[in-house]
Amino acid sequence: MLETKITVPPNLGKALAALKPEELLRVVAKGMVRGTLLIAGRIQRERFTGKGPFAIALKKLGVITGRARQSITASPQASIVGDAVQTSIGSNVSYVKAHEFGFKGRVSVKAHEVTMTKLFGRKLKAPLRFSRLASTRSVNIPERAMIRTGIKEHIITIYRETQRELTSAMKRQ
Repeated sequence: MLETKITVPPNLGKALAALKPEELLRVVAKGMVRGTLLIAGRIQRERFTGKGPFAIALKKLGVITGRARQSITASPQASIVGDAVQTSIGSNVSYVKAHEFGFKGRVSVKAHEVTMTKLFGRKLKAPLRFSRLASTRSVNIPERAMIRTGIKEHIITIYRETQRELTSAMKRQ
């Protein structure tokens, strides 16, 4: 988990002391949620776009179907644990995790049907269909850290949105 601590200058700290602790945490949570939603959108646009494969150093993943890009989401609510506010950005697609953190190992491949329309670069008159048996294969996927890089690049967005919410809350006082 990437953790970010938000510190406030002493003069702002005194003004914030006027807010009740539970109200302060609620306001911070609202700003953090909006910030993570904005960052998730930027990650989708900047890190999951274009036709790959990309160099590993670019920390991008090319788009074939759009499934990985669409799966990037921010938590819709922040959780308040003690005096800490937590939000998250992630994906529920298994191969995004493999590309984010890297993976080296063997994977199972289910039995499946294959349809060939070309052979040695030439189009076949009729498609050739055959079955492949279940098997295992070695996979070595390098770490790309698309999501973590996007968060680090845009973390200032969380600060700005939190500051906006705090300023708004202090004006209402």
